Amino acid sequence: MYVNDLTVNIDINAVLRRIAVTYPSRIHWRDDRSYMLGQVTKVDQANKEILINGYIKNNYFNIKRLIHLTGVSA
Repeated sequence: MYVNDLTVNIDINAVLRRIAVTYPSRIHWRDDRSYMLGQVTKVDQANKEILINGYIKNNYFNIKRLIHLTGVSA
């Protein structure tokens, strides 16, 4: 872990340089799980159904497993 004193211009430049050359780590959960880029197209509240269209990436979806829908409020 690095600690820099940001009151000195040299340290500010060092922090900015470190941020510029830092690469995000690989997302390992995508290797084992499928994920979907989707869009909710229809909500039928009478039958409690949601129609989602989109693209499935990596593996296939198993219809017997739970899924997590981000950005959809109850």
